[in-house]
This record gives sequence, structure tokens and C-alpha cells, in this order.
Amino acid sequence: MNRFFPLFAILLPMTFASALAAQETDWAAIMAETAWDWHPGDLVFRNGLNAFDDTLRQAQGAEWASVGIMRASSGSPRVVYADEVEGVTEVMVEQFLDGLDEGDYAVYRIEALDPNRTGKQMEQGPIAEFVLRKAYEAPFDPWMQLGNGRYYNAELPYRAALAAGVDLGPLVPLRKVAARNDAVKALLLQDWRANPACQPESGITTKAACWDAIADGAVITTDGIRNSAAVTRIFPN
Repeated sequence: MNRFFPLFAILLPMTFASALAAQETDWAAIMAETAWDWHPGDLVFRNGLNAFDDTLRQAQGAEWASVGIMRASSGSPRVVYADEVEGVTEVMVEQFLDGLDEGDYAVYRIEALDPNRTGKQMEQGPIAEFVLRKAYEAPFDPWMQLGNGRYYNAELPYRAALAAGVDLGPLVPLRKVAARNDAVKALLLQDWRANPACQPESGITTKAACWDAIADGAVITTDGIRNSAAVTRIFPN
């Protein structure tokens, strides 16, 4: 025992020191996972995520197709967004930005709804709270109808902000979104018989009649959010 104890006494502090160093390294890695000082609720815009969103972007001549919402987690931060297959879901931020250079995405912040300040404990804030509590796992909305229990991409941050009292509009008629590109109209009508607004009991029995029924519906776009006076570009700056 006398011979073992000195060796144990030496190894024990070394083990604690190694564990502490590992924890410090992990923390530094987590904080360095984004190129900006991220806050929960930050809006991350990018292209090439959903074919649905990219079609809309091209039709409008918009800068960005899709937008995700940053949230804090026990490890790496995550991004919540409306996926055209899975609905409202989330991935690690490094997965959301995988393969992108710093010029391939942009980050905006709704300053009025950001509770996080230097030196304060990080909070989720109302934007991230909404998507986690009210919208998470909701299905994707291929008909772009506000408030139907489904979400298309730009609708997710719009509804989250509106619930907290901030309007990220303006809204535009669906007809205007589709005016410059027939592909958008075709996209919105590809499953028109399943659209709740185009059911036979409403007297709608043709694709043309369905379009007439939905074309004046108000929608939010990524450009509408990006150009809103309520958001500030954080990255790149």
C-alpha cells in the first residue's frame, strides 16, 4: 500500500487536470461553431435546402430561399426549420451550414425580441420558444396558407415573431409570387385535390378553379422578412 499510494496521488490530479482540460476544449469548440456571436432566435438564411423553397426564390429573384431559427441545446446549437419532407424539424448548426462558405448564408436578428445581452445567462427567447413549443414536428405546408397548422419555410419565423408582437411582413398575394414563373403555380397546384381550400363541397372541381380560390391568399416570403425594419443583419457585416 505504501508503494501504491504515491503513484495514485500523482495520477489522480493528472486525471482531474486532463478532464478539466477536455471540458475547456469542448466548451471552446462549442462557442466557435459559428462565425458570428450567435443568439437563440437568430434567423439563418441559405439556399439549396428545399427544392420547394428554391423554386420560389428563383421565381421571385430573391436572394435567399430558406430560413432556419437558432436555438440553444445542451451541446452544439441547433437550427429549426420547415423541411419539405419531414416538416418542422431541427439539425445541428454545423449540419445546417455544411458545405457552405461564409458568403453562402446570412444571419439576421430580431433585436426587439432578443433577451440575450453580454454577461447574462443565455435564454431561448420567444422565437425559439415558439418553434419548440407550438410548431415543432408540424407538417410542411405545400399550399402556403397561413394559420392552417402547417408551416412553409418563411412562415415559421413570421408566425413566431407575430405571436410575440412583431410583424415581419409585408404579406403579398400568392398570385404575385407566382406571376413571374409558371413553375410556382405548377408547384402549388401539383396536389391541388388535397388542398383544404379546394374541396368539392366548396364547389371546386378543377385545377383552374382551385387556383382562383387560393391566388389572392396572403403569404410571407424570405425577402419580405429580410427587408423588414424589425430585423438587423448580424452576419456577414
